Amino acid sequence: MRRYTLRTRGALILGIVLCSLVGGAFVLLSSAWSLGLLSVNHKVRPSTPEEWLLTLVFFAGGLLGLFVGWEFLSEPYELRLADDGRIELLGMIGSRKTTTGDIRVIERFVESVTLESDDSRRVRLTFVGGSAVLSNVAELQSLLDELVRSNPNVQQIGRWPLP
Repeated sequence: MRRYTLRTRGALILGIVLCSLVGGAFVLLSSAWSLGLLSVNHKVRPSTPEEWLLTLVFFAGGLLGLFVGWEFLSEPYELRLADDGRIELLGMIGSRKTTTGDIRVIERFVESVTLESDDSRRVRLTFVGGSAVLSNVAELQSLLDELVRSNPNVQQIGRWPLP
């Protein structure tokens, strides 16, 4: 069985905690102010259209933070490829299992916004029953070669720019 590390669990946990805490705080505080449970600048509730717009922007920003936290939570951190073609994608909230024969599409793409330490190359595996985005794989090309060798019928889409 070969293991491919996609992200460290610590990086995922940090992303989940930061996004969830900040997003949750924005949602709770903007909701509390709009319901009159919290006073801001000696005002119990927003009264002007600008204040309501600001509350709405904070609430939407908080929801966006919670959504990004959920994305971190559902992202796999390790891929295990067995010799018989079984694939297990381990995530923070469980694992997904498939086989190399169930993979239909391997799509290569480049993420436009990444952390400085991250590799911008990404792969989306579409298989029977779902899909998964693989990022920061140390041996990404060898993983793709292994998947294509195991399933020659897989459709490959996209390419990465040359380094």
